[in-house]
Amino acid sequence: MVISNKDRSKILGIKRVAGMNVTKGNLNKKAKYRVLRGNKVIAEGLTLSTLKHHKDEVNEIKKGQDCGLSFFDFDEFKEGDVVEAYEVKVIKPEEAGVIEQQKR
Repeated sequence: MVISNKDRSKILGIKRVAGMNVTKGNLNKKAKYRVLRGNKVIAEGLTLSTLKHHKDEVNEIKKGQDCGLSFFDFDEFKEGDVVEAYEVKVIKPEEAGVIEQQKR
């Protein structure tokens, strides 16, 4: 998702809220986030503090919808920044086939 020109960021209380349109996948409050400027990651491991659709606080935003979001530990948004959502999964070694490889 790219931060849009018209809603680049607004001050809401003391937090900046980035306005954007979801271009791929979905956003949800359980995901972790990174912010890219150009091709450089400028923040990673971020957690949402706010996810809004219009004026309503929501748990998920789907592809094609506009939203506003803010993070707990980052608010230095600039026009053109890209926000990526990702999920962190912990995989046990036996699930990854590590034990099987060690037996060989």
